[in-house]
Amino acid sequence: IRRKCGRKPIDDSTPTKQIYHDIPEEEKTCACGCKLKKVGENSTKRLRIIPAKMYAIEDIYPKYACPDCEGSGDEDKPVFRQVPAVKYLIPKSIATSELLAYTMTNKFCEHLPFYRQEKAFERRCITVTRADMSNWQEQIYKRLKPMDKLIMNHIKSGNTMNMDETTVKVLKYKNQNDNEKSSLPSYSYNKLKEKIKISCIKKEILMKKGENLISP
Repeated sequence: IRRKCGRKPIDDSTPTKQIYHDIPEEEKTCACGCKLKKVGENSTKRLRIIPAKMYAIEDIYPKYACPDCEGSGDEDKPVFRQVPAVKYLIPKSIATSELLAYTMTNKFCEHLPFYRQEKAFERRCITVTRADMSNWQEQIYKRLKPMDKLIMNHIKSGNTMNMDETTVKVLKYKNQNDNEKSSLPSYSYNKLKEKIKISCIKKEILMKKGENLISP
């Protein structure tokens, strides 16, 4: 079967903004004086992208005080009253949750390292260094660390668990040789099988009821 030429159509699930290109009202009248009637229309679709828009937000907290008694009439409350400060994921940082999600998605999903993201921010006249993003990554890891146990318990709830171990090179790591490699494992589980199988690059552990078999 010969493959069809031409571009692939844009998926119908893509949000669409319709733009009408109509003839002027004065041209909608025939020379005979009759009003023209719409009998059909042609349409074409093209893809448009809106680049990421970055802007700063400034949290302003108005402060109030009594100009008459200066708070002595209501000693149960502070002299100056204002709403509590908004809590962010990383305190005392310029990073909002949106910026953290943007930078980490670029790094781990788009494989865009921090030094390239730093250059991209510079082109927008925004100062975000790779050191900042590395610190944010560490802070996010500390916040998400308690989820490790919950995720592993969910994975182990199935009858089958598969693990793929990808080796990576760590630039600086305590008590590690230069030629030693670290691993980045990924897990998945399946409830349709009866045994638990863990597949690694270096070893395979096969666990059954009451026995453990380990092969190098």
